Amino acid sequence: MEIAKVVFAIVITVGVVVGGFVVYKGLDLRKPRSWLYGAIAFFFFGIVGGLLFGNVIEGLKGGAMLAFLMLLGGATTRRHRQRYKDRDRE
Repeated sequence: MEIAKVVFAIVITVGVVVGGFVVYKGLDLRKPRSWLYGAIAFFFFGIVGGLLFGNVIEGLKGGAMLAFLMLLGGATTRRHRQRYKDRDRE
């Protein structure tokens, strides 16, 4: 039981760090590295969901939703940075 708590804490920490990094940095969805971040989020958040709900399907659903939101947030951040960077040049 204690091992599950440690794994849960590690998975949550890695997921939050990767998600925060991606949303802060921004993602170019044309590059494979960006999709790798999405896969990492799907995997880690899927594990968390599976541990929380005790159901693999629910964990995968939650992982998919959170990975999508992370990719969307990263792509939006990159788009806004490009837009406002172009305005500053004018």
